[in-house]
Amino acid sequence: MKIAVLHWACSSVGGINTTLQTLREVAVKRGDTFHIFASDPQRTKRPQLLKERKKVRGGDTFITIDGYAPHHITNYAASADFLREYDLVM
Repeated sequence: MKIAVLHWACSSVGGINTTLQTLREVAVKRGDTFHIFASDPQRTKRPQLLKERKKVRGGDTFITIDGYAPHHITNYAASADFLREYDLVM
């Protein structure tokens, strides 16, 4: 199963990141794909899966993401098309 998780900016992602990394571990052990996408209203970003996972600031801590799925008025449709390849979007 291919799972996409959309994360948007908030003041603290510590517990969110911990939970998502635990869910990712379980999914990978089951043989599933689990990608976390930063989904902010950023006009300059395009939906994409990064070559390597990376940590980005999420308020006072960091969150590890696999790519971007922005939802600005100029690119939300491209993000929706990009996410259609996933079986589940959270």
